[in-house]
Amino acid sequence: ASSRAASPRAATRAMAASSADAPAFTLAYFDVLALGLPTGMVAAHSGLPWRGKDPETFDWPKVKAEEAPFSQLPLLFRPGRRTVAHSAAIARAIAAMAHRSGARPGYDGSDDEDDAAVSDMLIAEALDVYAALQKGQPTCFVKMGDGGKTDTAHDELWGDTGRISLLRHFACLEKLVRDDDDVKQTGWFSKRRTAGGVFFLGGGGGAGGAASTRARV
Repeated sequence: ASSRAASPRAATRAMAASSADAPAFTLAYFDVLALGLPTGMVAAHSGLPWRGKDPETFDWPKVKAEEAPFSQLPLLFRPGRRTVAHSAAIARAIAAMAHRSGARPGYDGSDDEDDAAVSDMLIAEALDVYAALQKGQPTCFVKMGDGGKTDTAHDELWGDTGRISLLRHFACLEKLVRDDDDVKQTGWFSKRRTAGGVFFLGGGGGAGGAASTRARV
């Protein structure tokens, strides 16, 4: 097998493969990972049939003008229901659908107040970590020196002090890890797998993968 990483388009297409002809919902995002990855992972672990947009027929200018609540992606389309925007709201909507349908009970944390709170905290933290990476980590689209990405911000991101330090973020996350003998779930954030935990792995947790490309490219 090839060791080359799949392209973002190939990865999102593979993740969006539906197990049924009538999906419960459709996700739409640009042909990059970014915030499409955490929402796609929440969908993939929901137990519900779903699909991604068809990149060959999806008309973003038309959707932006007529259907996108805030004129931006990602978007969640649900048959007979309102279109949902913003990645955090999309994750919560999918989780609620999965719980109500029985496809994944407790995915939204609604059967345990602590799990619900932790799920929401992890979604918020994932977006904070994503924002930190946006400020300090150059990418193939935005090089160092462009878009406000400075050497100072980069050093702060990968250092142990400063507002956007990833080490500080991860130290705080350690406080959320459960260590309860009664549930035998040491190392998990909550009693059940929740959408927030999955979202964090795709959004904030992706910072770990960024470590392999932390050079100033």
